[in-house]
Order: sequence, then structure tokens, then C-alpha cells
Amino acid sequence: MTSLRQSTAALQEPDQALDPAHGLPKLVRTVGSSEFGSSLLEFWQQQLGAVDQIVAFSQTAESPGHTLFTVGRMAPGLAQSLTQRYLDSYHLMDPTSGEIGVLEEDGSRLTRMNLQVPASSVYKSFFFEHSRLVDRVAIVTRGGNTLVACHGYRQAPSPKFSHNDLNTLQRWLGTLTALLRQHVALNASHNDAPAPPTPLLQHRQALLTQLTPREKDVFQRLLAGLSIEAIALDLGVSPNTVRTFRKKLYRKLEVSSRFELFHKYLHHQS
Repeated sequence: MTSLRQSTAALQEPDQALDPAHGLPKLVRTVGSSEFGSSLLEFWQQQLGAVDQIVAFSQTAESPGHTLFTVGRMAPGLAQSLTQRYLDSYHLMDPTSGEIGVLEEDGSRLTRMNLQVPASSVYKSFFFEHSRLVDRVAIVTRGGNTLVACHGYRQAPSPKFSHNDLNTLQRWLGTLTALLRQHVALNASHNDAPAPPTPLLQHRQALLTQLTPREKDVFQRLLAGLSIEAIALDLGVSPNTVRTFRKKLYRKLEVSSRFELFHKYLHHQS
């Protein structure tokens, strides 16, 4: 198992990396809807590198797991079987699952399956021989008492994930995990009473009260994935003015980049 921890450098990627055509606004708009899985697959293939199938699920101490979505080019029957077997029992044989239990509140990890690590022969046979998988990465995060994971699979004849693929996924880890947690939260709110806010969320909510009305306007548009130029056009101000507001709200919210803003504050988006 290879663990790729989120680094400070990853969180400090310049906002210029968010090209207006990157597709993030569309992905943000579909969070909480049935279209989110397909939007995430499209975004992954365009911005994060090739992937044949993505599967997302959530787990709690009281629940064995709930499938959020499974989308891609894999045969539907095989994809459903992989997901169900993993949630039923195979996650216990997954050599990457050992470190997931140490995730702190709001923590996230990117792991990659390493077939050289001893694991159940049944697990390897079904997931990597019968299913013709050649590689798998897992994006894992925890919000409250809920663990959320998104697995990305490559199936033969696709190649394994490259070092560049992993670096790109690591750079977007904060944004992706924030989107996944928000997707789960929105779906849960449709069916259950909302969970009480944790101390961490309460602290961030308090920081948000420091924002001026104009800073809140910029904050909401940053979380919607809009570029600096698009925000300026929308608010009728210059791009430099937007950058000034962004700098001020970053300082007040204790973040240093758009990626960190997503990671910490997407849950607060109205």
C-alpha cells in the first residue's frame, strides 16, 4: 500500500491553476444530485488523468456501507458486484484500509493499491484477476463519524496510474474530499435530521461571521468554482479588486489557497 499524504505545498497551489475551462463550476453545481457521479467522472478524465471506473461509498460505525455511485466503462454487473463485495466483507481484506481508521475529523488521504503488499489471495483474485483491474487509487476522507471513499479503477488494457497522475490527484485532494463530504451531507439531509455541528464546523462558522458583505459575495463565487475574471464580471468590479477581497477573506478564514478554501468551507456554502 502506498500512502500519499496531503502536503502544505499541495494546499498552496496558485489559483491560476484553476483555468476557466476546468469544469469545476459544473461539478460543484451537481453536488447532492444524481448527476454528481457522472460529473466527477468527466472532471476526473479531463483534469486528473484517465480512469475507467469510479466508485464512491460512505460508511459509519453503525452501517457497513452505502454506495453513493459507480460510473464508468466497466460492465454494470461487474461494477455492482465489485462494489457490493467490497462493502460486504472485502474491505476487511484491503491492505490500504488499515490506515483509514486513524483519520482525524476533516482528514483526508490518497492511497494506491500495492499488489506486492501481502493481502488475501481471494481479494486479489477477484479484484485484480477476475475483474482485469490493473490499478486502483482511493480518495478517503472523514466528516464527523462518516467515512467517505472514492475509488478510481483502471482496467486492462489501460496502464497503471503514473507518478504525474498521482501528483495531480494529490493536488486536488482537498477539493475532491470537500465535494464528496458535501454530497453525502446533502443526501443525508433529505432523509434524516441534520447532524449537530462539530466544534470544528462551529469554529469555521464563527470565522465566516467576520466577512463583510462583499467578501461573502466573493467567497460564495470562489466556492462555486468561478475564475477571478468571472467573479469580477459578475460583481461589476475589476479582477484586482476581486484579488484584494480574496486576500482579505483568506486571512480571516485562515486559509492560503482556493484548494484549502474548498477543503475547509464547502460545507458552509449556501
